[in-house]
Amino acid sequence: MLKASRSFGRIRFWIPPCSGRAAILRKTSRRSGHSTTLLVLLAAFCILNGYLQPVNFLLNGVGAFRVQVICAIVMAVLNIALSIYFVHRYGLFGAILGTVIAQLLVQAAPLTLAARRVLRGLQQAPDDVVRHEA
Repeated sequence: MLKASRSFGRIRFWIPPCSGRAAILRKTSRRSGHSTTLLVLLAAFCILNGYLQPVNFLLNGVGAFRVQVICAIVMAVLNIALSIYFVHRYGLFGAILGTVIAQLLVQAAPLTLAARRVLRGLQQAPDDVVRHEA
């Protein structure tokens, strides 16, 4: 087997012979046979995080930390419980499934409602506060 490597000065890096999507599919399908399920769950996790980041940025910007802290603590507890339960039933996929379900239930809905409440409050602010006179 050829070992590909690249040197930068005295530091040498190993480059795997197969990388990218093909490597993920090949490695996961050998062990579990359900690589598509794993990729779908990871895609759902990434999409959910991509949705929640701007919501969290908005809430951070207006100083609404309390709701975020409460949601994070509840999500951590629920995530551990669901992940343990699902890992026993589904294996590796259970850990990701527990995380996605916990994020959907405890973060996506409450934080979206909190952000919506903040945005409505900004719309109802007096005109002289919102407008910046030059």
